[in-house]
This record gives sequence, C-alpha cells and structure tokens, in this order.
Amino acid sequence: MASYVKSSLATGENIIEQAKLSKICLYFPAVLSFILFIVTIVVMIKNKDNPNELAVLGGVFAFGFFIATIAYYIKARIIGATTELALTNRRVLAKFGVIKRDAIDLRLSKIESIVFQQSILGRIFNYGSITINGTGSKSSPIKAIANPMEFKKSVDNYISEHIDGIKS
Repeated sequence: MASYVKSSLATGENIIEQAKLSKICLYFPAVLSFILFIVTIVVMIKNKDNPNELAVLGGVFAFGFFIATIAYYIKARIIGATTELALTNRRVLAKFGVIKRDAIDLRLSKIESIVFQQSILGRIFNYGSITINGTGSKSSPIKAIANPMEFKKSVDNYISEHIDGIKS
C-alpha cells in the first residue's frame, strides 16, 4: 500500500523532507501502563502469603493494566503508521487517521507563518508541535513531531531559497 504522500505527488513533485512522530509521545501511555502492571504483580507476589480479597482486587488491576498496555501499544502503532508529514518542492502535506482521514495540503507559496511550540519535556526529549498558517486557510497544529525544529527549518529554508525569489 503506497503512502498518502507518495500517492499525492504531482508530476515533477519531489519529497524534500519527511517528519516522524515522536516515539516517546506515542508509546508513553503504553510504557506507563506496563510499569503499573509490573508494580501490581510485584505487590501481589510480595503479599502472596496473605491471601484475601485484596489479592483478587490486585489481580483485577493487573489484568486491567495488562489490557491497557496492549490497547495503548496497538493505538500507538496505528497512529504512528497512519500519520504522515512531508515537505515537497511544491507543498506541505500532512495526513492523519485510517478510517476517518484528515489531510492538510498547503502550497508553499500560500504559507504565511510557521508556529513552533515545545514544552519543557519536549525540549528534553526533542519533540513538539508546529502549526502552519496559510492564506485563507484555517491553521492546524501538527503535534508530537520528533525533531520539529528541523522540519520547520527545512520548510523555512526551502521557501527562502525557492519560493521567495519567485514571489518578488
């Protein structure tokens, strides 16, 4: 199955840069749920000599955390596999979703500004959000991008080198 970006390319259009989602943002809920599962199992093992209704409750919690871990992991894999962000020599393309597909397709000549946001954790783990504002279009933030500053720089540099000279 071809990617949305590759299948959307026009004749003579080439991919300049592609961005990926941050694996930390994608997998954090699954990792946290797995840690809680392990903690619950350890507590149950430490208290195995004292069986009571709390042991049953611990088993229920452990099972719940295990199911949550699997669900979060599957969700992260699906989101990671179905989200695309690319800069081509003509536009910026972004696609989200499987069943309900949302896409952003903004010509480089119509880009007014690129807003870059990064929290403290985002700075530590190198992820953040960018919002590309175009003329006459609503802005859509693209969240949890790995190396967002690199993608922003690529768009800025390409526009400066190739598009701004054409507009003048």
